[in-house]
Amino acid sequence: MAVAVSYCKPSPFLGQFPSPFVKPKKISVSVVSSILEVSPNGWDACTLDATGPEKYNPFLTHGFLSSLEESGSAVKVSN
Repeated sequence: MAVAVSYCKPSPFLGQFPSPFVKPKKISVSVVSSILEVSPNGWDACTLDATGPEKYNPFLTHGFLSSLEESGSAVKVSN
């Protein structure tokens, strides 16, 4: 089971500059049975840390995780 969140990590500057025109963002969470149900671009956009690409972790990418799932290395255990 994978969880898809359609909201990435907020900016570290969020809330530091109050504005009467800014509305709070809504968060949407969906539970999917496979990472293949989530778009690679959407998933990978959330893997970048808010501090920038220097925190890039290749083990969190859609490509890496989907290859684990497709190879049977990371699947739900059936009894």
